[in-house]
Amino acid sequence: MAHSVWRILLQGTVGGGGGGGGGGFNTNTTPPSLGGGSGCRLYVAAGHGLYTDAGSTLATAAGDVIRQWNDYSGNNNHLTQTNVGSRPTAGASAQMVFDSTVPTGQNLDVPGAVVTSVTDGELFGLIKLDAQPQSGPHSGGLWCFGGNDLGFYPLSTSIFEGSGTTGRYNFTAPSGLDSWHVYSVKTSGTNWDALKDNSAISGSSHSANSADWTAGGAALYVGANRTLAHFLKGQIAAVVFYDGARSSGERASIVAALLAQSPP
Repeated sequence: MAHSVWRILLQGTVGGGGGGGGGGFNTNTTPPSLGGGSGCRLYVAAGHGLYTDAGSTLATAAGDVIRQWNDYSGNNNHLTQTNVGSRPTAGASAQMVFDSTVPTGQNLDVPGAVVTSVTDGELFGLIKLDAQPQSGPHSGGLWCFGGNDLGFYPLSTSIFEGSGTTGRYNFTAPSGLDSWHVYSVKTSGTNWDALKDNSAISGSSHSANSADWTAGGAALYVGANRTLAHFLKGQIAAVVFYDGARSSGERASIVAALLAQSPP
């Protein structure tokens, strides 16, 4: 499966709360509620919990290099990067900005606990690509959540997505991903779907899916396809993962809450 690299803006938490503030740019406070019900394993959001170190010093301005992005699901599944050369930066709205031209790529590690023992699950990313399709050497990754250590990878006009499945699905990328949208993947029983703003992406649905969110214990991450050494050229404002399929009402609430936090 293919991975993808994106700049991701994360949105608020469903669970725990924050401590001290860091001013209006970025604070250690709970993001807006998603209304998605119980089972949230990961909730990172722009403007909430971006740290330049291992959780002590909040980022205060665009361009700050980010080592840790705090999880507000209540599970402490913080996204981290110990390799200095692979750390993304904060954007003007305290979203995460990924640059694929950095020699080692920019990406963040995701704790394996996010997907432990998950069968049905739903993954959401509030994303914006620098260009669609991704261009330039070593660009194109987004994330890896399960499968054979391969996740979203926008190649030309197609998406190769392996999150939540033992295989890898190939379908035509929807237009408009160079502006803010919620891209998501969901599994329920043997059904697998990819969605843009809560609408199924044409050609992405599979009714005989073998669900796999654990990647056989392989490393999970956002902002890259490490297997192919392709990295995101873009931004991520939020990443959210739920254990268990959501109802249609819960899914609509999550997507609306995330879109409401799209940066300018």
